[in-house]
Amino acid sequence: MKVYERNVVGAPVRVLVVESEDDACLFRAWIDERASGHVAIDTETTGLNDRVSGWELRLVQFGDPYTGWVLPGGRRSDIQYALSRCVMPVFHNRPFDASALTRAGFEHHAWSGGRDTQILAHLVDSRSSRDGGGGHGLKALADH
Repeated sequence: MKVYERNVVGAPVRVLVVESEDDACLFRAWIDERASGHVAIDTETTGLNDRVSGWELRLVQFGDPYTGWVLPGGRRSDIQYALSRCVMPVFHNRPFDASALTRAGFEHHAWSGGRDTQILAHLVDSRSSRDGGGGHGLKALADH
């Protein structure tokens, strides 16, 4: 397992990359402990248009304020395990992530439930960064 340790706003954060079955067992135990609460989910793909030839779901990330898990898109059973247990998923731009998960063939609750922090960001300040607001992207919000 690759482990990256960072300091985010003074708090230690660990990012863990699942590479083996032993890593996957640790990830599943982590998901089981948190599945009834909020778990952030993010997808990374080969492009924004999931209808073009060659599009792929590269990886799916799951996390809480202190730990992030990175699963390569090929770890399908581990990704599906987590998606089926997360009852309160949190996304940033849920329509994109839901579409990516659907296109990649996963069953999930993203269309019917969960929270979208991009919508919440718009409610806090509807102005774009060009209009004097903080912006609505994850990087802009993290810096704000």
